[in-house]
Amino acid sequence: MPRSWVSFWAQFCRIHEDESIMEEDKFKYVLSSLKPKTKARDIVENYPPSKDNYPKVIEHLMSLFGRKDLLIEVYIRDFLALVNSKSYIKLTDLYDIYIYIYKLGSYIRALETLGVTTSNYAAMLILL
Repeated sequence: MPRSWVSFWAQFCRIHEDESIMEEDKFKYVLSSLKPKTKARDIVENYPPSKDNYPKVIEHLMSLFGRKDLLIEVYIRDFLALVNSKSYIKLTDLYDIYIYIYKLGSYIRALETLGVTTSNYAAMLILL
């Protein structure tokens, strides 16, 4: 879930921060927003739905999936794996080139969202 957490939280955060929504309802929203049979959904289902448990659920989810250091590590690892796989791309296949560039851009944008700029990892890329 770490990769999908960023997009999930970007959407759910609006509900989380909306003070006009009662916490009992927020609990229901977070539960209905998570896919069945996932670790995150299992965590939420282990708490009885209540106003008092909603902050606990969010804290638990954030401690597992919202850790910035873990998310950065996942994206850097995926980014470097993609950069290292460049030798497998057929330079004659425009679709492969497009997908490669699209994925690179996606990882770069994700890292920027987490506060990691190209200046933070440019030195690593020179060695590749």
